[in-house]
Amino acid sequence: MARFLIAALFGGMIVSILAAPAIAADASLNSAKAIGSATASDADMPKTVDAPDGAFGFADDSGTTGVGRYQFTLDFLPSWSGGAMTGRDLSARAEINTGLLDTLQLGVAVSGLNTRNTPRGEEIETARSYAFSLPGKWQWRAREVNDFGMAFLFEPFIGRQQNNPAPGGLIYGIDAKIAVDANIDNRFYATFNIGYAIAATSPPVGGTDSSGLFYLSLAGAYRVTDALYVGAQIRQGWQFATAQPDFLNGSALSLGPTLAWQVNDNLTFSAVYLRQVFGNDRTRPAAAFELTDFRLNDARVRMTLSF
Repeated sequence: MARFLIAALFGGMIVSILAAPAIAADASLNSAKAIGSATASDADMPKTVDAPDGAFGFADDSGTTGVGRYQFTLDFLPSWSGGAMTGRDLSARAEINTGLLDTLQLGVAVSGLNTRNTPRGEEIETARSYAFSLPGKWQWRAREVNDFGMAFLFEPFIGRQQNNPAPGGLIYGIDAKIAVDANIDNRFYATFNIGYAIAATSPPVGGTDSSGLFYLSLAGAYRVTDALYVGAQIRQGWQFATAQPDFLNGSALSLGPTLAWQVNDNLTFSAVYLRQVFGNDRTRPAAAFELTDFRLNDARVRMTLSF
């Protein structure tokens, strides 16, 4: 969620005229031509135009906020399913981050989730949770000076969950990923994410339940105008029964469009919608999709404010 700061170096030339008037005039003329040539050369230099925050949907890029800059994001994330596993999630998240270094970005975030599931022929399940997290990004390779950028993203979290009828308790975990992205002629943008998320719950009765999620994500965006970016994202996830990738519960493949509107240099609105097109549920082999651990539809609307 982060953007770049590009520094420019400026130099000058002072010509001392200590000769005869004719020689001084020639020297002034030559200096003017040199300055004009340098100015034209600077004007001809292509300016890097980066895709705004949210243009890649749920995927992340390698850019950082930059030293002395802040970025605030507000997300609304609905997801829902139908059929034999009817249910919905309503989630909201707020984050603010800043660049401690040119290559290091840290922030704080709070989120809340309300879940309601209605399995066919079973009791309605509800859950409410809230969490506090510390998202960060460490840029290994800057996209401005290389063919592609690369960054490591991490977000440890802790919170509480209330379930009905199952017991709730303390929730904690971490989401870590590597993002590799590229800017092609300031017109087409692409990013690839590979990540693993661990979540654990400690119910009041004791013990710990944990799960792991391994995922791959590929997203691209095209700059239609200076303010409008359209694209698409494809995401594959594998859900495991424990924190270690040992027993696979199921997998799901989702894809859908992305949209970003950069109102100005400081304000951006974006949206993404993913639809599950393939799923493999080990707990329900006859199911057409994996709706035990994944939703059929995932969406997000985001506002990003930089200052």
